[in-house]
Amino acid sequence: MGVPDAERRYELIIEVADTSLEHGHAIKLTLYARHLTPEYWIVYLRERVVEAYRESQDDEYRSLRRHTTDETITPLLDSEWQVLAGGLWS
Repeated sequence: MGVPDAERRYELIIEVADTSLEHGHAIKLTLYARHLTPEYWIVYLRERVVEAYRESQDDEYRSLRRHTTDETITPLLDSEWQVLAGGLWS
């Protein structure tokens, strides 16, 4: 499991999951939020869904949005960059 380097700040972490993330999911969410990663996306290939976690505070994310194939995601780091969720697994 990758852990953010305490000396670096990551603006966006994107994880691609071919299977369920039940075991490591909660641990990673806590670690990324603790290291103040503003945004964490999980691309679920089988479900064709992208979970976008935002607003890290006190070791957790306060916002979660599930994006489906036809929805556009705009990362916090650049409001001009738009990603079609379905384009992440095609």
